[in-house]
Amino acid sequence: MSQSIASDQAVYLAATIVVAAGIIASSLYIVRAKSLFYSAFALGIVGFLNAALFALMGFLLVGAVQLVIYVGAAVMFIILAFSLVGEQSIQPRISPPAAILSAVVFITVFLFVDKVISLLPAPAAFTTTPTGLIPRALAAEYPLTMVLIILVAATSAIESIVIARKEIMGSKGDA
Repeated sequence: MSQSIASDQAVYLAATIVVAAGIIASSLYIVRAKSLFYSAFALGIVGFLNAALFALMGFLLVGAVQLVIYVGAAVMFIILAFSLVGEQSIQPRISPPAAILSAVVFITVFLFVDKVISLLPAPAAFTTTPTGLIPRALAAEYPLTMVLIILVAATSAIESIVIARKEIMGSKGDA
């Protein structure tokens, strides 16, 4: 029994590390990418991985809301804005003082939040919901809404591919 629990904890830890590494890698790509479109796509990946992190922590509903709101709405807005305005190349400029200030602010906020959390009373034990329960409940109670969400996600994916292909075709014509 205890070996099974240790094995489950090892899998959980490995999954958390992989998701966190993906978030860090995608965040770095957002900053380094010269194309706003690909930065927006990487932003969607960060949102998706954040939702996965929430799900790993047991907050499935928060993860689902994160996925629908952040990834769906925010990235769709960015993609539509680029399709209407057009792609513009950016030149990232990071000054050393701004980078140092950002790091200091981040560490200060992190330490403050850590201190506040340590002062709070211990959280009450919570029960986890089986993973398949939420999708089944949503599909049973809101079938039309779920179909619309799937269609919007598919449309966004197709639109992303079309915009990316136009960008690639445009860059080949410029060469």
